Amino acid sequence: MTVTNWANRTRRVTMVLICLTLATAGCGGNSGGSDGGETITLRFGHVFAEGSLQHEAIMRAVEQIEDETDGRVEIQVFPAGQLGSDSEMDEALQEGSLDMRAGTLPESKMPSLAIQAAPFLFDDPIVMQETMRGDVANDLVWDPMKEELGVRLVDAWYTGTFTIFCNAEVTDPDSASGVKMRIAQTQNQVDQFEAMGFTAVPIPFPEAYLAFQTGVADCAYLSFPVLYEAKFDDVLQNLVDIPVGIPLNALTISDRTWSKLSTDDQQVLQSAFRDAGDQLTEETIAKEAEYRTEFEGSDSREIIEPDIEAFREAVEKDFLPDYDSVYGAGTYDALRDEAEKVKAAQ
Repeated sequence: MTVTNWANRTRRVTMVLICLTLATAGCGGNSGGSDGGETITLRFGHVFAEGSLQHEAIMRAVEQIEDETDGRVEIQVFPAGQLGSDSEMDEALQEGSLDMRAGTLPESKMPSLAIQAAPFLFDDPIVMQETMRGDVANDLVWDPMKEELGVRLVDAWYTGTFTIFCNAEVTDPDSASGVKMRIAQTQNQVDQFEAMGFTAVPIPFPEAYLAFQTGVADCAYLSFPVLYEAKFDDVLQNLVDIPVGIPLNALTISDRTWSKLSTDDQQVLQSAFRDAGDQLTEETIAKEAEYRTEFEGSDSREIIEPDIEAFREAVEKDFLPDYDSVYGAGTYDALRDEAEKVKAAQ
C-alpha cells in the first residue's frame, strides 16, 4: 500500500468515526425531524417588495405556522430579492442553503414546467388554482419536479391574469403582423407570440419602459397589477382584452427540508400557505377590478375586443404541436380537461 492510499484510507475512516460520534451525540441540527419537539428554523426567500400583497400573504402564513406548531417551526423571511434573483434562489434551494421560496418556476432547468403559463390553458383564476393543486397536476407536473430537482410544490398562488396592452390596434393574428411584442427572454414566449401573429422582441424587464416609450416595442404581455405597479400605464394606451395566460406563483420547498418536518407539521405548513393563497386570490381579483375600472375611466384609452377564437386557433395550429413534447406528451390536454371538470363543478 502506497503512502497516498494509506492517507486516503485513514482520512475516510476518520470521517466515518466523526459522523458516528455526531449521530450518537444527537448533533446535526434538525436532521431528526420536528417530531421530537425541537425547534426547526427555515429560510424563505422571494423577490416581492415588502408591503406587496404577496409578501403580506407569506407573512400571514408564517404567523399561522408558528402559532399552530407552538413555535416548533420558525420561518425567517427574506423579501425583495435579498437572497438573489429567482434563478439564484432556485440554485440555493437545490443546494440546501435555502429551504423555501416563492416566485417563478425553474423552467431553465426543467422546460416542462413552462406548462403552467401555457397560452389559453386557463381562463379563470380559481379554476387555475384548483387544477394546479389537484391530483392530475401533481402526477404530471409536481411529482416529476420533485424527482428531477428535489423541490416540492407547497401551493400554487394566483397573482394576475396576463393579457395584452398595446399601442397598436390588434384584433386578430392578421392585424398583429408586424406589431412588436415585448416578451421575456425565453424561447417559448418567442414561439407563442409569433404563432399569434406578432413580431416577438425579447427585452429585459428593466428596459421595457423605455422600449415602449421609444417604439422599440408596441405591446406587452402583462397583468393589470404589473401594468400599474411598473408604471407601464404611462406608455401603453390600449387593452387588447384577451386572457392569454394565468401563470402561477409557486410556493416551493426543498424536499430535504420537507423530510425534516413531522407529518403534522407538514400538514400545518401546507394548510397555512393554502389559506394565505386563497385570501391572496381574493385580494388580487379585487385589485385587478380596481385597476381595470381606473383604466376604463380614462378617455385616452381604448379597450379592443379581439377575435379570441382566432388567436386560440393560431396557438393550437402553430404552437402547441411543437410544445407537446416539451410540456410532456398529452399534459396540456389533460390539464385543460381537468380545468373543464373543475369549472363544471363550481
